[in-house]
Amino acid sequence: MTLPQAWMQQAESDFRTAQRVDNDDDPRTHCQAISKYQQCVEKSIKSLLDKLYSAGLIRSPSDRSHRVARYAAVLSAFPSTRDSRNLLNQLRHLFTDSLVEQINLLDSLVPEFPAPGILARRNHEYPFQQSLADWRAPSDDDAFTSSEMKRIRNCAGTLVRRLRQIFDALELLYP
Repeated sequence: MTLPQAWMQQAESDFRTAQRVDNDDDPRTHCQAISKYQQCVEKSIKSLLDKLYSAGLIRSPSDRSHRVARYAAVLSAFPSTRDSRNLLNQLRHLFTDSLVEQINLLDSLVPEFPAPGILARRNHEYPFQQSLADWRAPSDDDAFTSSEMKRIRNCAGTLVRRLRQIFDALELLYP
């Protein structure tokens, strides 16, 4: 198995796990689902980047960062053609402003420890602050809105499904 194939396999596993954990009747599960949705988006994008890199179509592979919205600029910048079957053209059309906005939302929820003196920001894993004395848990009933969950589910589902199709076609062209 190649690294791009391993990324894609894990992205699909993360997506299936997110779907199992995601429960609209229990908003306390949203943080767990978001964690897996974020991971499947990250890994599916990295699988495609690394496949494009190994095929010689882009200059740099993926890196260690969990934030992937910046890659959307690379993937949406391929020259457009009239041929809707062109894989690079499909990538360009997949990464719409709306989808990139959803990826940015996921990127904003990646946990990180704040610098000293800075409030801990909202994320899907670590306690965060609304003020110095007001800590919240990501599993709080109201930590994530139903609108955010809908956008996150849509983003993850769209990317995993479409990037898998494009990835498989690239595998045929660049074995």
